[in-house]
Amino acid sequence: IFPPKAGKETVAKSREKIAVEIYFSDVNERFLQPEKRFISKEKTIEGQAKEIVKALIDGSKTNLVNTFPVNTQVQSLKVDQNKTAMISFSRNLIQSHPGGSASEMATIYSLTNSLTINIPGIERVRILIDEKDVSSLKGHIDTSSFFNMNKEIIAPGS
Repeated sequence: IFPPKAGKETVAKSREKIAVEIYFSDVNERFLQPEKRFISKEKTIEGQAKEIVKALIDGSKTNLVNTFPVNTQVQSLKVDQNKTAMISFSRNLIQSHPGGSASEMATIYSLTNSLTINIPGIERVRILIDEKDVSSLKGHIDTSSFFNMNKEIIAPGS
């Protein structure tokens, strides 16, 4: 049986993966720990960033604590000329988020660190809900501006 004409190219493309380190909370929810993951290699910065965000939403595969509610949806992701990734999530990020300052920090910095460490074209992250600015996810951390990588929240020795 012969594959369709585009079969070999499609199979090759679907197998092309890259290794990334994405960040989830440790069991005490005090620090972020890296988890190595293989994700689809995309042609654009935005496409690659979306793959990382999808992996974060899918959750940890090594028993770390997930930092995003499972039903979170990405509406859009754009990277501007200042290397700021602007990511709009649907309202269910806020509605399903457990809250608390530690949990908010974990969500914000697992996203920010995962993107800035793995994608050279992204230096900071802006979180939007329904394409609009929000003052906070659950009232603890100001999200009206952008976030830079935070190495201090990464578990020592990681």
